[in-house]
Amino acid sequence: MQRGLALLLALAPMAHAASSGPSSPSPFGGNGHSVTFDGRVYVVRQGGAQDGWNVFVLRPENVRYLPGGALDLKQGAFSAPALIQGPSNGENALALCEATPQPFACDATGAPAAGPFACYDLFVFDSNAEGGQYNGLRRRRLMLWVADPATPSARLEKWQWTEGMVPVQGGGVDLRGIEPTVTRDGRLMVWQGHPQNDGKIDVLVYATNAAACGTTWSAQKNLSHMVNDPAVKGVYPLADKAFRAADGAAYADGDLIRGAYPWLFPDGDALTFTSVVIPCVSENNPPGCDARRGGLAVMGYPTNWGLAHIDGALNPSTDDQVRLFFSSPGPHTFPQLPVTSGTDVWPFFGSNTSNHGDLVLDDGLDGQYVGVWLMNESVNKAGNLDKTRTPDTSGYFHTGTVNGATFPTKNNGLFGKALEFDGVDDWVSVPHAASHGASNALTVSLWLRPDAPVDCDGNNNYRFLLGKGPIADGAWSLVLEEGQVFQARVRAGGAERAVWALSSPLVVGEWSHVGFTYEATTGAMRFYVNGMLAGLADHPPAPLDGSSHPITIGGPGGPRAECPNGDGNFKGAIDELRVSRVVRDLSVAARPGNHARFVSWQVPAEVTAGAAFQAQVTFRNTGRTAWSVHTLHRLGSQAPQDNGTFGAGRVSLPGGRVETGDTVTFVADLVAPAGPGAYDFQWRMVQDGAEWFGELTPLVQLTVVEDTTEPPDPGPAPDVTEPQDVTEPQDVTEPQDVTEPHDVTEPLDVTEPQDVTGPPDGVIPNDSTGGALDTGVGWDASPSWDVPLAWDAGWPADAAMATDTPEVAGDASPWGGPDARGISDGPDAGTDWDAHDGAAPSGLDASPTVAMPPPDDAGCGTTRQAGGRWPVAALLAFALLALARRR
Repeated sequence: MQRGLALLLALAPMAHAASSGPSSPSPFGGNGHSVTFDGRVYVVRQGGAQDGWNVFVLRPENVRYLPGGALDLKQGAFSAPALIQGPSNGENALALCEATPQPFACDATGAPAAGPFACYDLFVFDSNAEGGQYNGLRRRRLMLWVADPATPSARLEKWQWTEGMVPVQGGGVDLRGIEPTVTRDGRLMVWQGHPQNDGKIDVLVYATNAAACGTTWSAQKNLSHMVNDPAVKGVYPLADKAFRAADGAAYADGDLIRGAYPWLFPDGDALTFTSVVIPCVSENNPPGCDARRGGLAVMGYPTNWGLAHIDGALNPSTDDQVRLFFSSPGPHTFPQLPVTSGTDVWPFFGSNTSNHGDLVLDDGLDGQYVGVWLMNESVNKAGNLDKTRTPDTSGYFHTGTVNGATFPTKNNGLFGKALEFDGVDDWVSVPHAASHGASNALTVSLWLRPDAPVDCDGNNNYRFLLGKGPIADGAWSLVLEEGQVFQARVRAGGAERAVWALSSPLVVGEWSHVGFTYEATTGAMRFYVNGMLAGLADHPPAPLDGSSHPITIGGPGGPRAECPNGDGNFKGAIDELRVSRVVRDLSVAARPGNHARFVSWQVPAEVTAGAAFQAQVTFRNTGRTAWSVHTLHRLGSQAPQDNGTFGAGRVSLPGGRVETGDTVTFVADLVAPAGPGAYDFQWRMVQDGAEWFGELTPLVQLTVVEDTTEPPDPGPAPDVTEPQDVTEPQDVTEPQDVTEPHDVTEPLDVTEPQDVTGPPDGVIPNDSTGGALDTGVGWDASPSWDVPLAWDAGWPADAAMATDTPEVAGDASPWGGPDARGISDGPDAGTDWDAHDGAAPSGLDASPTVAMPPPDDAGCGTTRQAGGRWPVAALLAFALLALARRR
């Protein structure tokens, strides 16, 4: 199958994060867990019948998919759990530390060899979390044997604890705390403890070790000290800058960073942890409440070292679902996951939540945003959820202050939380900052769900959605007009420029993606609704004017009448607001899950029955789920679905991932049906085992015609001579009885050679004694020769001397009879020479050339004309004369 891939060139792609993709269930349960750095082995504290530590082996080869592209992990993606440690030692969370890269090939004894197993020699760090809150860290050593590694049947074969518990010390005393996590090199450990090392928890601390996975570490330090610690600064990216809270407030050296259930990215780039306390409605309601088990967050290089409260499925609510123990196999470890599109995407597994979800970290890495407001809550320095602020995840910390708008406790948007506006006195204000400036280009986009029509009376009603300053003199603005259409304005070159979008009114109560762009070098303004161009205007080129006004969202910055005469506040929900200082591609409007837009195709109008042909079909990925061969995304036949009319019901993707906004061209090698006619031809995207999705190609009828091609000209036929009519048998005189041999026992005394080189073919006497007859002319007659007494051969047509050599297979004999073909030097016993056949006996060793004078009126007692025939008597006389002359 020939395949090709074409990527759509966008001026700047749309990114999304720190957010999370769809959540799907996993077989994990219970409490703490950790993963090996190759991403294949998980040790999980389970409950129930499997209470204790259990080993699960990840088998990504068995991953299947659910509608929307979420992982289906319950069809063999994990091996059955193998209990390796009961609950007797009071373990809770654990860290798997690798002093050397794991695994290694081994035999049944664990010795390094080209054996059938993958062995993991692991140091296991945990703490006694049930020892009267002593919470002492400790270390053990564990060997695991995995059979059939890296296959769909990989499983734990056996295990062995090779070293017992040893206390872990730092600064000469036992280190205390819970939930340790370590980097890949085994030299940085972070856990939940306290700088006083007194057994208290709720604060993130760290220690370092010169010997990987050792039991002697540095004294514990507050996480905020990292940026000033030469043991980690410049070694791990996590320590490159001072940390900030989600609202941008900086942590000074010594400030407590509240957090629990930390997990270090393998190379020390970032850290995930739970950042807020889940409040209790009543005792243990919801389960696990009144502890720092909510607000899963990430902090480090992808967030500009700020705490980013993750928006999306990894944080489904803020009041009733605890978020404990998340870890990741890494973003590029397996081609089957992550499933969410993006540049820096990490698949995460949660143990007590028994789920999987992707963490997307693109926003803070982009660098071209003025701000990104995912419209979820903030987390302040004290570690509390702050619903009066909404954070900016661009890395610039342009935190918005919420005025009246509300965050529901559970996710209500397309991508997690969305902020709800009442249309009267709700809006968000973002103070002016120098980094708001955009002079050469601008892109504004957001997801919008209007909950009421704009037109509410006979006055001029419109809703101010967002802008930097008021409509009259602000830098830019976006207004929802009557009929749910739009007008966008910018000020450039001292003048107002506008673009209207009238062709795609929004549907009340439904989510839509809207946005506009301005390019200073051309003056072009473009407006998009749900990825489709809905308005355009071309103005004189000019740079954007600056403004010191704040950015306001959901209204002009103050209360308005519910049915305003003029600018009013928006009624509905806003999600995923992005403002950029570059022109971005708004033609995608990617929604969660699998979505596809038909772009183009090349299909022949007519094909020959039974003949092979090609068709090219191009689709664009307009969903948040990435496509690849490994995720079972393909082109599938329609009309009817899954038909094999053209020899194939599926066409595979080219190699690589097709990310959001990318286009892919399928080149399908097909075969026309055997019978002529008109056949339906239509295709659509499919994720096998999950769903059909996206737009269909047009339905066309492909005409199949008969093969009318003339066969190739084989060239002129060979010249075949008509056979002679021999239906009437020729009267052949009975041969003379010559069974008695001639007496030639005495050799002939021939001293002088005769003038005649030999008798004509066919008149050599038979030597019935079994020996060769010495004719005295230098050639032998085969003893098996029977001499024909009638020579059925024509005389040459001319009266000149003619010769014939029977052993030469010429095309035509001058004697007029059939050609003497097939004669060889080898013996051919029992073969006689029939003059009618013209075949010489193959036993002839060497045939002499016979010169025959053309008889005219004498020589043998009869007259013979050229071209006539010799009578038998004349031939016999000729032979006897020749013999007599040689005596």
